[in-house]
Amino acid sequence: MKRILLLITCVLTGTLSMAQFNYSFTNAKLTVGSYTDISTSGTAITMTDAEIGSSSTPVNIGFDFNFNGTVFTECMIHADGILRFGTTAPGSHSTLFTNNASASSSVYTTTNAAYQNVVLALFMDLVQGTAAPAYHSITEGISPNRVTTLQWKNLKDNNNSGATTQSQFDNLEFQVKLYETSNDIQIIYGNFIPSANVTSGRIAQAGIKASSTVFIGVKKGVSINPFGISEFLDPVAHAAYNASLPIRKTVAPLLGFSYRFYGQRNTDINIAEAYVDTIVAKSASASNHNRVRVKNEGTAALANIDVTMQITGANSFSQTINIATLATGADQTVNFSAYDISNTGNQQVLFTAAVAGDETTENNTLSKQQTVSNSFVQPLPDTLNHQTGIGFNNQTGNEVAIKIYGTGTRKIAQIRVPFVSYQNSIQFKILEDDGTANAPGTLLHTSVARNTNFDNETIYNLPVPVVVNGDYYISVIQNSLTNMGWMFGLQYPLQPNRFYNGSFGIYTVQSSDRGFHPLIKVVEENSLADVGIVAVTNPLCTYNSANPVTVSLRNYSSAIHDFAANPVTISG
Repeated sequence: MKRILLLITCVLTGTLSMAQFNYSFTNAKLTVGSYTDISTSGTAITMTDAEIGSSSTPVNIGFDFNFNGTVFTECMIHADGILRFGTTAPGSHSTLFTNNASASSSVYTTTNAAYQNVVLALFMDLVQGTAAPAYHSITEGISPNRVTTLQWKNLKDNNNSGATTQSQFDNLEFQVKLYETSNDIQIIYGNFIPSANVTSGRIAQAGIKASSTVFIGVKKGVSINPFGISEFLDPVAHAAYNASLPIRKTVAPLLGFSYRFYGQRNTDINIAEAYVDTIVAKSASASNHNRVRVKNEGTAALANIDVTMQITGANSFSQTINIATLATGADQTVNFSAYDISNTGNQQVLFTAAVAGDETTENNTLSKQQTVSNSFVQPLPDTLNHQTGIGFNNQTGNEVAIKIYGTGTRKIAQIRVPFVSYQNSIQFKILEDDGTANAPGTLLHTSVARNTNFDNETIYNLPVPVVVNGDYYISVIQNSLTNMGWMFGLQYPLQPNRFYNGSFGIYTVQSSDRGFHPLIKVVEENSLADVGIVAVTNPLCTYNSANPVTVSLRNYSSAIHDFAANPVTISG
């Protein structure tokens, strides 16, 4: 279901104190590995009830495990996919929500003792699957590097009361792994067997929680998105858009997919986020397209940190930037020198961070794919669309601006923006980045008012291409009191100094506490052959299968297109 979120115009500046919490939302990763069933090798966990109960006695972890400053040697589990450190049983779903169609994010903010110091592996209303539910644990390895695995098996998401929404899976399984010394926590998913029921979205939760103000929750926007499109939210981000893990039978997690939360070590440099535009226009002197945020996740200050960006594929580039010092908990966004991306095609952008004595090296690299085009720009891929929108409730004249990176003089020919709203009046603006601190500045173009539509994207073809120089901004003005619902992807922490809120020409940079990354595509004029579809002109709203389909075309090139010499094929 699509929903529209309020984009608050004030800047969030507060941070929450998590002095004891030995985990960080920036130091959690998505991984895909193997899944090893322990039902034959592990020790069975006796439950008070296989479907609605918890472990009868505490499960021995097998070593000291530090969670939120407290050392635990035992834990308890519940059939509803939740683990609690200590010797007291965790709570079930029924205390917090009615069924799997209900919002369940209150598990993070509740002060109920049964939901503190917990791991939410797949927290929802779970019942027996194709066989009797089974729960096991095993500790493997040699001290000080042992791993304890706890497993839930032969379960499924329960039907709603009256079977209004039926289970999406006939059987599913998952594990929680606890790592000695590092105190890492890994939630890993096994086989999810789809049911024959009607496809629908169900809501689960995944994350770790110390208290109602100290937690990290997983956010997957909608059930149709794959598990790989997830972000990790701290309490600040959770307050803006609740953590949730929507699931459906057509989008099961890959076998061995996991969420891993790295425990705090003494020395640990981490790549917290990579800012790589998915499609960029070719340039002999590109900059800002690729940046990386590194963070000191350890307890000790770090010195002499090498941060490297390496581009391979269509183009080649490598550079290492040294950070002299970085205080504990501090982060820094690294910019690299201008680089040549004159060749079109696909390339890999690999970031690496290195420091002497690093105790967690799994978080030292991050790779992104990027396409270099002749004249097409797309900061975020369509696959990251969270199917929700941002805008302003009960306000008119406000706007949201996004910076588009580029070099040299270019001409903007077309802007494409997806909205969740329909028939909502908006306008497009193009501005230079010559404002204070490179904020939106000189106004280059304002479109006439136009309405959003249900065609997935609202396409604006500029009557005359607009000349820009270097980086520039595209802004969307909301002309009505109805939230315009500009679709977005989540990026948390948000790329700094790229997104602005505007009100009648006054712009304020968005805080990185807010991870709304508006989706947009831009076509820049070039000298090569470039003919594109402007719009479907027939049929319109009322049509039948006998209606012919016609489209309007536009030459986006600066050169005249000879259709006789270079025919254009339209398919669909």
